[in-house]
Amino acid sequence: MAELTVAAGLARELMELAIAKGASQVELVRRSGIDPALLVDQDNRIAFSNYVALMRAGKELCHDPALALHYGESNDMSEISLVGLISSACETMLHAFEQLNRYGRLVVEFDGPRERFRLERDAEGLWVVDNREHADEFPELTESTFARMICGPRRLGVPRFAKAGANSITIHVEPEAKHDVGKTLRQIQDTGCRAGLTLNPETPFDLIEPFLHKIDLLLIMTVHPGFGGQPFRADQMQKVKRARSLNGEINIEVDGGINAETAKLSIKNGANVLVAGTSIFHSNDYAKAIRELRGE
Repeated sequence: MAELTVAAGLARELMELAIAKGASQVELVRRSGIDPALLVDQDNRIAFSNYVALMRAGKELCHDPALALHYGESNDMSEISLVGLISSACETMLHAFEQLNRYGRLVVEFDGPRERFRLERDAEGLWVVDNREHADEFPELTESTFARMICGPRRLGVPRFAKAGANSITIHVEPEAKHDVGKTLRQIQDTGCRAGLTLNPETPFDLIEPFLHKIDLLLIMTVHPGFGGQPFRADQMQKVKRARSLNGEINIEVDGGINAETAKLSIKNGANVLVAGTSIFHSNDYAKAIRELRGE
C-alpha cells in the first residue's frame, strides 16, 4: 500500500507557525525529515509520517501542547488548498462540510472510509465524528481540523450570519481572534444587527473600554469558554461593575456558572442578561430553575 501523504502547503503553514512561536527551523527540519525545497510548491506531497514528526517537534520546541489547536485556529485553508476555496464558496456550512468530505484527501490522505467525517446525533446533541482508523495515534490532526471548523466560519464574513437570520452578533476582543475589532463591529452594524463584545476571564477590561459606547451588548465570561459546569469566578464581577459605571444603557451579559445565587450577584453588580446551561438542564424542573434565576 502506498504511503499516506499530506499537501506540502499544510506542512509549510505548520512549520511557519512553529517558527513564529520560537521553534528553530533547522531543528524542525532535522526532526521532521522534511526537505524545505518541497514546501515551496504547496501542491507537492509530504509523507504523512513526516507531517506527524513535524507536529510533535513543533509542540516540543514551542513548549505549546495545544499547537494543533492554535494551528487550526490561525490558518486559512483557502490559502493552502483548492479544497479551502471550494468550502469558502459554499452557501451553507452543511454544503461546506459535504465538500470537505468529498475533496479532503487532496489535503490529507488517511486510512478509513471514503468520507472522513460524519454527523452523529445522540441524547446530548449533534457531534462531528472523525472516521480515521487509529485516530488516537495522531489526535493532533483531529484537533487542528475541528479547530478550523469552529474558527473558519468567521472568515466567511459578517453578512453571511446576518443573511442566515442573526439579529445580534457578538465577537471576541482578544488578540487571538485576529481581527480588527472596530472594523468588525462596523460590519455588524452595517447589516442592521446588534453588535456585542465578549471578554474572557483573563482578558483585561482595558481592551473593551474604547468600544464601550459603540456596542449594544457586553458579554463578560466568568469561566473560560469550552465546556459547561465550570465554577463561577466572582472576581469577574469587578468588570461587570466597571462596565455599568461607564455605560448605564448597555446590555451587560454574564455567562458561566450562573445559578440562583450567582445570578443575584451578577444582577447586583450591573448585569441585566444572564446565560445559564448546567443549572437549568441539570434541574428536575426547568421552569422553576429559570424563575429562580429571575428572582421570582
